[in-house]
Amino acid sequence: MDSKRFYSKTILFFAAVLISSASQAVSFYKDKHNANLLFSDFQVGKVAEVAGGYNDRVSSVYVPADKCLIMYEHGNFEGRSLMVEPLSVTTGGPYPEVTSYNMYQGDGLKYIAFASQMDLALGYFNDKMTSYIIFEAYPLGFPGSGGPTGQSKGCDVAFLYKNINRGGGLYPVPVDHIQAEIKKFNDVASSVWVPQGTCLKVWKDKPPASQQENPTAYYNWYAAPDRVFSPGTHNLHTLNPSLNDRVTGAELVPGNCP
Repeated sequence: MDSKRFYSKTILFFAAVLISSASQAVSFYKDKHNANLLFSDFQVGKVAEVAGGYNDRVSSVYVPADKCLIMYEHGNFEGRSLMVEPLSVTTGGPYPEVTSYNMYQGDGLKYIAFASQMDLALGYFNDKMTSYIIFEAYPLGFPGSGGPTGQSKGCDVAFLYKNINRGGGLYPVPVDHIQAEIKKFNDVASSVWVPQGTCLKVWKDKPPASQQENPTAYYNWYAAPDRVFSPGTHNLHTLNPSLNDRVTGAELVPGNCP
């Protein structure tokens, strides 16, 4: 093989790798229709406050089919929230290409946008994002969730609802992200929905101290949740004792419930 052909193939290979990698990033844009990229994030995890002057500047997002995104109105995951779930994961559509999204918005409505991008004006979230969480989505066949419709696939996330029978406003609780004190939704939930393959732990009181301040007190609190919910829908007023309007903390964990 001559050197020109070798270098051409090498360049094409690395270009393909870069394109493939870029498609797996969650990307945030200044304008609608994915125009004017602000930044991209390849990592699964949480960002308590966006840096670089990007607070309240995001108007559209791209979420690859192996990721899920929850955006929050304020720092430290407080205020209104908006979850974006690639619809191709929950319907068996193209993978990893994304053709449309589910959008779970804080007033209990679910939006479906048939586009390769998600314009946040659809969820009344234009120029409002300050913090966010990125977590894994699971393709068909994985014993995960798929949102409140109950498919065995999609984003592993539980929902707290303001009213019984999954009614009213909702609050998402992503897997493996403990929320020791759910501000803005504290003592509000009347029902919960838990995805397959997971368990939802809830506490009616916040921890007596943070993990950093008093590790022993924190771990004693963590080890004794007031209730552990198995997959399905649960109305909190039917419990004995009732937990209606009493949930303060929550954590969704993978695996079988005790």
